[in-house]
Amino acid sequence: MPASLKLLDQYGDDLQVLFVESQGASAPEAAAFVLKQKWLGRAGGIWTIERPCESGSNGLPSAVLIGGDGKVLFNGHPLDGHKQIVGLIEKDNASRRDPPADVPKPLEAAWKEFGKGKVANAFKLLDGIAEKDRGALGDAWQSTRDEFLKRTQNQIGRAQWEFEHGYPTRSANRLDGLAKSCEGQAELKKAIDEQRARLNGPEGKAERDAAKALERLETAFYEKGGDDASRKDLERSLAKFSSTKVGERLRGVLAIGAGGDAAEKKK
Repeated sequence: MPASLKLLDQYGDDLQVLFVESQGASAPEAAAFVLKQKWLGRAGGIWTIERPCESGSNGLPSAVLIGGDGKVLFNGHPLDGHKQIVGLIEKDNASRRDPPADVPKPLEAAWKEFGKGKVANAFKLLDGIAEKDRGALGDAWQSTRDEFLKRTQNQIGRAQWEFEHGYPTRSANRLDGLAKSCEGQAELKKAIDEQRARLNGPEGKAERDAAKALERLETAFYEKGGDDASRKDLERSLAKFSSTKVGERLRGVLAIGAGGDAAEKKK
């Protein structure tokens, strides 16, 4: 588990880790256990009791690594295979930044710019290809453009999800990065500007104020395993922001293991 948490910290948005409880605990029991172990609070880490796939293993721990294309890259013991897993993550991330192996040469430069996060430059190179030359590329020119749009729109959608679910700081940081990389690309900039306007408006300000006031207390709650003192500190400050999305999310966080310390003391 510690190794997986370190990978989350190391790779950020380039890695999504799904932790699956597989010993028959209920969702509340699993959440309370994870909180007490101080494993909650990492961006990119999701805990569930639902199995997204079967590893075929009868032992624990067990890990399945899935690449960006949906193919299984590793299936086995995560400790024994840690170095292999790290190498596969590095390779898969690199492959998503590089042009596809079969990309026509006239499109390579655009793919390379897109892989560097320079979205506007990628579109400029792509749209700079003359109409007569696009025809010679068959469907490749249009499919490349569609792919650039889809991937960037997915990131814009992710920023929207973060805002709607009480993570305004993450949303703002993502949108700031997107605004910089998409500057000059009208199709995408409009959607980004709309979301940034919402973040900077009255609703967004209330959410950002709540996040700023509660972020330190939320972090302490996770780091201390949800003990009584950190729980009370978060509860007291949360009352002022109860009508925000941040407040709604943190009420759910406080429900994890509620009364757990008291129950322990009675034993």
